[in-house]
Amino acid sequence: MLGVPELWRYTRRGLQINLLQEGNYVESNMSPNFPNIPIIELVNEYVDRTQREGRSQAVRAFKLWVKENLRR
Repeated sequence: MLGVPELWRYTRRGLQINLLQEGNYVESNMSPNFPNIPIIELVNEYVDRTQREGRSQAVRAFKLWVKENLRR
């Protein structure tokens, strides 16, 4: 066991987030570090886009998403 409070793994299923609870890792649908961001969906979507459209286009699209959705 690593003992870190939040563990991310990317598998064939996509991003998996596990949280340390009472000494065990439990899969979670969200990240407490990014509570208002659908991080699993975003990572999975942009990894898929990278494979379909290429890295440069996917990175540009991701930057645009951040700009449009994370304004302060």
